[in-house]
Amino acid sequence: MKKITRKQHFVPRCLLKNFSYNDGAINIFDSTRNKLRPSNVGAELFENNFYDKDNTIENFLRDYIEGPGAQALKIITREVDGQLDFEGRVDLLRFILVQLSRTPNAYSSSLDNIDNYFNELINQLGQLNGFLNSDNKCNFSD
Repeated sequence: MKKITRKQHFVPRCLLKNFSYNDGAINIFDSTRNKLRPSNVGAELFENNFYDKDNTIENFLRDYIEGPGAQALKIITREVDGQLDFEGRVDLLRFILVQLSRTPNAYSSSLDNIDNYFNELINQLGQLNGFLNSDNKCNFSD
């Protein structure tokens, strides 16, 4: 049986480790207490089952986004020798673009945008079909 990853990082460990010292230790700024606190790479910036419970998305990110992106980061940080070729640059760009949208705040904003879009769509359809009430909102109960 495949191992299921519950602890799903929204900031990948391959990125966090570049800010670590002493074998994986990092400092995290605690904005509620306004101070730095020590931690480790594996214990931060994750949520249990953030993407899914069956690891479909987690495995996709590992295989197609984080894996290739981590390789590009290793070249940039000179952890491995080599040049960042065209394919490596594309992998890095893909990694960055995905990273911009995979935080809890980005997820929440995306859901809000989807809700707003569909509310507007329903209201416009209602207006086109004469289902608006005095507040210019759809009234499907009549």
